Amino acid sequence: MLIKLNWPKSWVGNLLLKRGILIEQLIGSDISPDQIAVAQKKYGNHDQKLIFRCEDALDVPESNMFDVVICLFGLHWIP
Repeated sequence: MLIKLNWPKSWVGNLLLKRGILIEQLIGSDISPDQIAVAQKKYGNHDQKLIFRCEDALDVPESNMFDVVICLFGLHWIP
């Protein structure tokens, strides 16, 4: 399962990894480099399947790449 979280400090991603949910890759993304840095510091060594990207949700190039997309506190920012 490939999951994308649009908020890298998400407790959801941490919960999934701690519960042993079978995940191929968990991607945390945010437009803010500062938020990515915080997430990497907090969760960066948690699991090799977890990666972080600094990106704008409107500019994500992948299409139909993810099995699940979770967007917490982000939809109100997307026009």
